Amino acid sequence: LARSNDVFGGFKGEMEKMSKKICKLEKETSSWKQRWERSHNALLEMAADKQKSEQELAVVSRQLATLQGLCRTLQTERSNLLAKLKIFQAGGHVPSEKSPATPVEKCTKQCDQVLNHLDQSLNHISENNPVLDSYTKDILASFKESVAAEDTSATATTDCAVPPETIPVPVPASPLPDLV
Repeated sequence: LARSNDVFGGFKGEMEKMSKKICKLEKETSSWKQRWERSHNALLEMAADKQKSEQELAVVSRQLATLQGLCRTLQTERSNLLAKLKIFQAGGHVPSEKSPATPVEKCTKQCDQVLNHLDQSLNHISENNPVLDSYTKDILASFKESVAAEDTSATATTDCAVPPETIPVPVPASPLPDLV
């Protein structure tokens, strides 16, 4: 009887130890489960943020491409108008009071405003997503190189004497698109 009481007491002590271990393991399991849920939710939020920033980058890239085209068009129009102005001044003709450069200046100001807005948007996106930072720097560098190349080609074309009748003047098909 004493031996069975000892065996029973030993089993009872082991059962209490095991129940404490089980409670401890259940608490650990629940804490790990909560951690996993928090990290999973954070991962989902990060994926959504990444997708949103990629969409914003795509929109800004399209706007940048449109602006680059607009800048090229405005620069060619500007160079053509400067060439005409040089020809008129060299030929003794005085340009009329209504200067054709005024709409170009307005368009250039509007283009600069939109370009500044796009630069701010790109900076904001690149600050929020450092992976895209190098991509935006590449885009801006290529844009600056193309603008520099067009400026040098524009100065080269304004030095040659071409009759004003042979210079094509691009006429915009529609007003400037609302890019913002």
